[in-house]
Amino acid sequence: MAQEAIPARRAFSHSGIREYLSCPKKYFFGHILRLQGITLPGASLGTLVHQTLSAFHRENPNLDVLPPGKAGVRLHAILDQEMQAMQAELGPQLLNESLR
Repeated sequence: MAQEAIPARRAFSHSGIREYLSCPKKYFFGHILRLQGITLPGASLGTLVHQTLSAFHRENPNLDVLPPGKAGVRLHAILDQEMQAMQAELGPQLLNESLR
């Protein structure tokens, strides 16, 4: 006897019905097939800027004594480091897509 892939009877919750009505395909993939999608951070650019500025200010708590040219060079270097870390986490394609 063949086993059914989808149960014949199902209980639906209010939130499940609401999810289905907002996007039937998303409901199908998540609740029926139980697939987990890739979570692409919508705020990747904001996260990148925040992490870069946070690291820069930790290194340079007194910005008055830092020459502007040196500040820009260091800020750029930290940005490169943070982008590499984010790229390792998200992968190059996902990082490029999330920063568009």
